[in-house]
Amino acid sequence: MAFTINTNIASMQAQEYLRITQEFQSKTISRVTSGLRIVSSGDDAAGLAIANGFRSDQAVLTQGIRNANDGLATLQTIDSGINNISKLLDRARTLATQSASGTFNGNREVLNSEFQSVIAEINRQAQAIGLN
Repeated sequence: MAFTINTNIASMQAQEYLRITQEFQSKTISRVTSGLRIVSSGDDAAGLAIANGFRSDQAVLTQGIRNANDGLATLQTIDSGINNISKLLDRARTLATQSASGTFNGNREVLNSEFQSVIAEINRQAQAIGLN
């Protein structure tokens, strides 16, 4: 009994070309859906290294922006505290001037008590905003 093997070379080539085309299509769809030119290191190793460097730089710059914003927030807090202290100093000056006036005939102990309260509040606010 004789066996014969029939192969269809054209069909095998067509199947191989179909497989290659499907792989290419899959990679293309992956790129399009991800929005990236480089999906894996096999696409462009040098480009991937450069892109990773840019991502690293971006992370550093983003952290720098966060740090700057934190610094601005701290400065705004200190500025607000200093404005409050300035108002308290104006009140302390008014009390001192009022008490030192020769025409004042009220109770200086009441003025001194308020003056001491104002000074205590100045010290409290200075500590709260980090002034020493």
